[in-house]
Amino acid sequence: ILKIFSGAGINLTRIESRPVRDDPSAYSFILDFQGLENDANIKKALSEVKGHTNEMKFLGCYREAL
Repeated sequence: ILKIFSGAGINLTRIESRPVRDDPSAYSFILDFQGLENDANIKKALSEVKGHTNEMKFLGCYREAL
């Protein structure tokens, strides 16, 4: 997954892992990145990510705090 973002030139600003409740040997990951969901490069990367994961949730976009 990280390779997809790297190859697309998308800057990851945060990576966080958490154990899955029902399966302590599995982890879920939360990623923050710079970009907008309507950007073609972002759309392509997110589409590729979906093909490599069991589950993916896109929580949305927000403006950077100044």
